[in-house]
Amino acid sequence: GDHVRYDLIVTNTGTDTAIDLVLSDQVPLKTVYVDSTNGGILNGGYVQWNIPAFSVGDEIEVSFTIEVLDTANEGDMIGNVARAKRTIDTEYVYSNIVYFEVRRYPLLQIDKYSEDENIFAGDQISYDIVFSNIGSDTALNITISDTMPALFSLVDSSHAYTLIGNR
Repeated sequence: GDHVRYDLIVTNTGTDTAIDLVLSDQVPLKTVYVDSTNGGILNGGYVQWNIPAFSVGDEIEVSFTIEVLDTANEGDMIGNVARAKRTIDTEYVYSNIVYFEVRRYPLLQIDKYSEDENIFAGDQISYDIVFSNIGSDTALNITISDTMPALFSLVDSSHAYTLIGNR
């Protein structure tokens, strides 16, 4: 699945230094933890940062990355909220909630190439057509159409085909 990075910015707007601050953010459902910055560790489903002293006016920026699991469905809204408290406190202060919507769709690629650089009348040329789906969902009922240049005729194909005119 795709990776999503959450950036957390915390500012001490109080009137005193915060001692033993714990900043944490739960890894959302249908995702897995990938990594974090500035000493963040995964602890019981939360990414956690321990900040020994946080002076008035100081700002800290941390981030963590998750991967969206294949079990996430089209349209799922995945929410996330950070929290902070001093270790002596019992209540957390919470951030705003951030959401993203899971999108699942096929993403098709097609490439056509030939290793034949110079051809002359009567020569055969080989083309390779490579088709792939790099999206997150299955592509159904796909038709690949390739128009042959004027004066060309199909000699052979490695896959089943239907010849319609010059296509």
